[in-house]
Amino acid sequence: MQATAFLLIGFTVHAVIMIVLYSRGASRAARAHRFARTVDLALDETNEPAVTRRLARRERAGAIGVIVAVWSVAAWLYVGTDLFERITYAPFLVVAAVFAGHATGNGVVAWRESTRPTASAGPRIARASTPTHADYVPGYERWSTWVLAGASALLAAAAALVDRTGLLDLGEVPAGLLVLCGVVPAAVVVVDELLAHRLVQQRQVATTSLELAWDDALRARTLRDLTTLSLFVGAAGPVVLSGVISDGLEGGWPANPAVGVTLAVLPIILVAGAVMTVVSLVSNPQRHFRQRLWPAPVPADQAAQAGQAAHR
Repeated sequence: MQATAFLLIGFTVHAVIMIVLYSRGASRAARAHRFARTVDLALDETNEPAVTRRLARRERAGAIGVIVAVWSVAAWLYVGTDLFERITYAPFLVVAAVFAGHATGNGVVAWRESTRPTASAGPRIARASTPTHADYVPGYERWSTWVLAGASALLAAAAALVDRTGLLDLGEVPAGLLVLCGVVPAAVVVVDELLAHRLVQQRQVATTSLELAWDDALRARTLRDLTTLSLFVGAAGPVVLSGVISDGLEGGWPANPAVGVTLAVLPIILVAGAVMTVVSLVSNPQRHFRQRLWPAPVPADQAAQAGQAAHR
């Protein structure tokens, strides 16, 4: 309970701070310039107001989404039950709510912008081919969501089979948890892919190559937000399931082989997470869209010929 309450308060305070920072002109401009350095795109007096405004709008919506999501989870855990007291893994629900709330807020703003695109006065440009989800999110991140969802479903199926056949003494295995761990991670990945496909298919309106590149940068940020949610849910499924089963086991290793099997799941997930973290640090996924769509520098005065350089 204390850990869950600490997370609720901590994430709420952080979200409020983000809302304040992205509502103040100086701080949100500074954060926009920091993001510009991350994605290596020019940010000057011609495009800074629009980029800063769009980025701030996304982050404020994401922070509001976090507040709504975490306290919705808290209300669900509290209302009419002592569930908040009994759920050992309630912190996982809170963290998942953070990712879901931020991705939802960010995504809603991105969708509204994509359905009502605006551009400065002047000739508009278009790219020769339509980008895909793979142009915005690195392949190892997208495939990892499917791997984790598959691992969660496989572990749930194995636990159900072992429990039914009696090969190992797993104690009392909650049937509802097996279904959730088998279905939810895969469902989240499917929803992520469908939403990403819809967003990528929306038209982009720009008058310069730099404006189009910035739209890609913000789109990539939104899509990676959705992928992060899928990654967390996929990783949380095996950890929570193995933890719940482990809590109900009697005896120890090697007398009860099930103890060793369940205890091995967490280190495996942690090692996989560490490997992905190292890969992310080396590959800089924030610039993945640059490698795919804008491999050459994008100066502010580049001619309106994005179709030739925007997709390889």
